[in-house]
Amino acid sequence: YQQDWAETSAATNEANFAVLVSSFREVLGRREPRELFAADMLLCTRPFLFCWLLRKLWPDGSAQLPMLHYYSGPLLFDTPAGEKLEV
Repeated sequence: YQQDWAETSAATNEANFAVLVSSFREVLGRREPRELFAADMLLCTRPFLFCWLLRKLWPDGSAQLPMLHYYSGPLLFDTPAGEKLEV
């Protein structure tokens, strides 16, 4: 199991991860996808990093939705080293 941004170089991983986070922030900032913002509740599972990013990048002015987590294995193995302390 390897993330799309995962490479053999830690520096490349961090750079690719930053690009993906920036893109994700832009999409959420546009309140897209609409179905996500119309939901009553979110069900989130691995990678746990994605659940955390939903919370961290959720746009200001939009109410946070209740989120249920389904844990199905190691929670931090797919998280970049620089983010593990925050997640």
